[in-house]
Amino acid sequence: MKKSGNSAVQACLKWGPKMDAERTLTGGLVVPRSCSEERTSSGNTVWDPVHQSYYWIPNFPDQSTHLIGRLPMISLFTGAGGLDLGLEQAGFVVKAFVENDPDCIDTIRHNRPQWPLAGTGDITELTSQEILDVSGLKPGEVALVAGGAPCQPYSSLGKRDGEKTANGRLYRHFIRIVREARPAMFLFENVRGMLQNHRRIVDFMRDAFLETGYETTLRLVCAADYGVPQKRYRVFMIGRRDNKSPAFPLPTHFDPDSDEQARLQGLLESSGCRRTIRLKRWETVGRAFSRLTSKHYERPDSYRANLSPSIVKMIEHIQPGTTMCWRDLPDHLKFRCWRESGFSGSDCFGRLLLNRPSVTIRTGAIYPAKGRYIHPIEHRGLDTIEMAVLQSFPITGRQSRWEFRGGITSIARQIG
Repeated sequence: MKKSGNSAVQACLKWGPKMDAERTLTGGLVVPRSCSEERTSSGNTVWDPVHQSYYWIPNFPDQSTHLIGRLPMISLFTGAGGLDLGLEQAGFVVKAFVENDPDCIDTIRHNRPQWPLAGTGDITELTSQEILDVSGLKPGEVALVAGGAPCQPYSSLGKRDGEKTANGRLYRHFIRIVREARPAMFLFENVRGMLQNHRRIVDFMRDAFLETGYETTLRLVCAADYGVPQKRYRVFMIGRRDNKSPAFPLPTHFDPDSDEQARLQGLLESSGCRRTIRLKRWETVGRAFSRLTSKHYERPDSYRANLSPSIVKMIEHIQPGTTMCWRDLPDHLKFRCWRESGFSGSDCFGRLLLNRPSVTIRTGAIYPAKGRYIHPIEHRGLDTIEMAVLQSFPITGRQSRWEFRGGITSIARQIG
């Protein structure tokens, strides 16, 4: 085992078998600093010029079976726990979470009563020491701090107010807690609009983390490339405190209409790697929905919007298996704002396609007029259970059953 003076690495090792310290810390996301500077592939990493980031190439077929240590993490802006469930599957355990929405807190406590809430969940009123006290950890003993600050101020669909709003400044508390808790790694997630419209904030964060001793890697990730039945794009910033830049895992899925699998194979071969990769096709709406049974729709958190007969009549004009949208409706069925205001949305009031991943599931996905949110076949909007399975919440597994608390609007917001 490689020796390391990083106390966080040693803390991680307490939760699992003895492993390579770097691999235990990062789940294999290792890139030497020299490689990062030279932009060349080396060892078990390969540089992807298209996405301007490194991929880590595992030396074993199933990374997750080797990462069986329980690595302690702190969750910020937890929401309904979706990000943390993925990290849980990767070997992390939530030692404290920060969230101030009552329904989200109720959802977490119902499904994961062992996750302790820090204070009242208001990150603006919490000190890092208070969060650490709840977690039972000391500075430097946290393996990971993870979370995504509220995205509305940065969404391309909103007002793009950014730091002009209180929510738009909450990312600074993420920086503060990382700086004071000194985790081995951090993971920050937000909408694509942060990278497109607020690059100054992204650069500010990277500089702030660098001053604190963290090397960072930034990447725009499509969830469909990793097995989620949804083309959901999110910005991920990962940081390490051991003078090495993080790399991202190779995609596990690909668009069958693209040459991505061949391109990635070419990257490996050009770097001298003899490993053959076999990606799966993107998960589709049809496969996701095929796992739902009548019992799923009988759950107490199964909701769908009550639509007026006039809306249903509009939906009947949108043919299954097509990319039709509001533009294809007869004028007498269109909303006045669609007819008179120059509305130009191309996905609004369209059906999901069974043979493709869904569009991004947002908080308003229960309403057909908010996007391409009409059921693929039936003349209705989406059910919250369908939204959840498209987000890959554990709804259909035999062992797991994630349940949401709250009414229709709250549950839709938690999922989206």
